Amino acid sequence: MSKNHTFGIREVLENNCCIGCGGCVYAGEDTSIDLNRDGLYVAKLGSDSSDLLDQVCPFSDGSTNEDELGTILYGKLPHKSSAIGRYSSLYAGRVSSDEVRVGSSSGGLVSWIASKLLTQGTVNGIIHVKSSDGPEGPLFQFGLSHSVEDLLRNRKSIYYPVEFSKALKSARQQGGKYAFIGIPCHIKAIRQLQMVDDWAKDCIPVTIGLVCGHMKSTGFAESLAWQVDVEPQNLLSVDFRVKDPMAPANRYKFSATAASDRQTHERANFEMIGSNWGHAFFQPNACNYCDDVFAELADISLGDAWLPRFQSDPLGHNVVVVRAEHLDSILREGVVDAEVVLEELDEEEVFETQAGNIRHRRIGLSVRTADDDAMRIKHPSKRVPPTYATADAKRIDLVRLRRRSSFESFDAFNEAKKRSDFNVFRKRMAPIIRKYDAVSATARSEKVLARMPIHSQKYLRRLLNRIR
Repeated sequence: MSKNHTFGIREVLENNCCIGCGGCVYAGEDTSIDLNRDGLYVAKLGSDSSDLLDQVCPFSDGSTNEDELGTILYGKLPHKSSAIGRYSSLYAGRVSSDEVRVGSSSGGLVSWIASKLLTQGTVNGIIHVKSSDGPEGPLFQFGLSHSVEDLLRNRKSIYYPVEFSKALKSARQQGGKYAFIGIPCHIKAIRQLQMVDDWAKDCIPVTIGLVCGHMKSTGFAESLAWQVDVEPQNLLSVDFRVKDPMAPANRYKFSATAASDRQTHERANFEMIGSNWGHAFFQPNACNYCDDVFAELADISLGDAWLPRFQSDPLGHNVVVVRAEHLDSILREGVVDAEVVLEELDEEEVFETQAGNIRHRRIGLSVRTADDDAMRIKHPSKRVPPTYATADAKRIDLVRLRRRSSFESFDAFNEAKKRSDFNVFRKRMAPIIRKYDAVSATARSEKVLARMPIHSQKYLRRLLNRIR
């Protein structure tokens, strides 16, 4: 464990660095968690021992960092990468069934692996994010699936705040062994819990990590839904990744269903303000301090294989980082049984699938913490040092603009909801988007587009996309 406790869980909360995972709520007896005004889960401490909660919190300096934990968990593996972590195998892959792939976010391998763990009896259930049962409360939450049918009803990527304390307590009460599916900070919190909690250590034998760009608040789903004419107070459900069989893999659609008439509305994702991940709308501040892209502490990590040779396939492919031999065996058996298609990748190719994300988490993180230090803002200790030396002037501008965009999106959307007018949000965010796009643009056409109003960009980008 790190000996530096100058930024413990209380400092995490005081400096708006809580990711809302729920680890401290599970570990503590007098700690609670709830959604705040910005649509993010934030913990509230009671009288629990801060030493224990410091160790569990993924953004506390009292927790063990990913390099140290990775050595404990996977120190015997043959390969180690600063961006990927330790690993045994690297793949791009997909399930063979196109019908299954249509209903999945990428290549369908996350739900396929989880299904195999259930059917083979390795685990009795899966702890993962599921759609909420009723119209009240959040759209998604962590829950348990004990059957393949229930698991498959709740697949696909979810860009929505969730906390796992209730699901863990329910799993402990019901008994059995579970696989846990989550993003890097969730996996880290689970690993920290396993160091202090016997149930978590014994009854979560498998962890499946999801490659993560950053988390989102409830405002992300609500803002996209509002753009397909479903207002926040009338939002019943969403699908963030509706595949278009006539478009590349990264040109998916978003759909929202209204509570009032159960009608579903959809629109191409790239046409909507806030859909560009680089703009960082509704990103929690905690994500500014994350340096783990590939869920380095998970037994297997999966994400989108954003490589040119795969993007033309609208049904998608997964990038796969394997750290557990039994999971590698399951994948290879799937190839033999013609259920899975795999292609080995090298480190450079895996890096390329998330190149922008890695720049944001490494070079960008160095800039952000250097800025914090200059302004005497407290922040977690990370594996990359605070420095401007690794970034050129353009990159520093982009990092700062992205941070500004993230902060501004919360206030702008709260104002728009208060005034029941989405255009309030659009007008406040448009100048920041134009400036960010102008700085980041490289092609001449992109530079021209970046100077235009947002509504003009939408139609011209659609035209350019057809031409390409």
